[in-house]
Amino acid sequence: MVKAAAAVVAFLGGCGTELPPQSLVDGFRILAVRSDPPHAAPGERVRVEALIADPGGGGRSVVRAWIACLPGPGGDMDRCRDPGGGAIVAFGAGEVLEFDAPDAGSGDGPAVAIVTLAACAGGVLSMPPGGEGPSGLPACEGGDGAVAIKRVFVGGDAPPNRNPVVESLEIDGEPLVDADPSLRLPPCEAGSCPRRTVRLRYAEGSSERFVVVEFGTPRERTEDLYMSWFATAGEFARIRSGGMEPEVEWVQPEGVGAVVFYFVGHDGRGGQDWATRRVVIE
Repeated sequence: MVKAAAAVVAFLGGCGTELPPQSLVDGFRILAVRSDPPHAAPGERVRVEALIADPGGGGRSVVRAWIACLPGPGGDMDRCRDPGGGAIVAFGAGEVLEFDAPDAGSGDGPAVAIVTLAACAGGVLSMPPGGEGPSGLPACEGGDGAVAIKRVFVGGDAPPNRNPVVESLEIDGEPLVDADPSLRLPPCEAGSCPRRTVRLRYAEGSSERFVVVEFGTPRERTEDLYMSWFATAGEFARIRSGGMEPEVEWVQPEGVGAVVFYFVGHDGRGGQDWATRRVVIE
């Protein structure tokens, strides 16, 4: 664990990743990283976890290395590369990283803790011989690797933000629930596959009100929730939809087999929630 964490420390200078725009999940990916809470008070316990997809992995193990760092007001990520510099808040190798939000000092605006996750499916995390590789990232040897970064806000005068909550999901009016994750659909042939409507509902209170200061004047705003759609097969009409009850058309793939959906909700201020569902075409 320490060796993998040291590898993450080594690449924390100027490293950033963005989720790819495509909604088709056809390989190993980190789809989202959620912090609970996304905006913490100093000393508050923070729990960070990731939504990881590995549709072709056959249940292979996933190795993780987490680093949480407070780079400071100037955002100097070089501080996060020094294990003895005091900027590293926590590190770990489990499915979840927990730490107490650091005291970032006084100031009207929140500080930002950077949480980095390096994940390797079916292999091991290590640094190449001689130090960093061409990308500056630790290598995933013998498997598939991915890296993601999450920003956790700490302190400040603004009221803390909380994650939205995905309440219910359905496809063509049929509920997609955890208790019966394998909704069954009839197969179709190329050129005649139906466009099905996928709909989601957030729980009441998921869209919070907050205050921003614009040109010196406080103004009240409401979070604009949106949903990112992912699936292992088929095609979505768009990759994102907004609102408290977002929906999207999904073209069913031809043939038979299982399709896994990944729904990732955002509140635009760092808050997230997600749900995973499965349908079987037979």
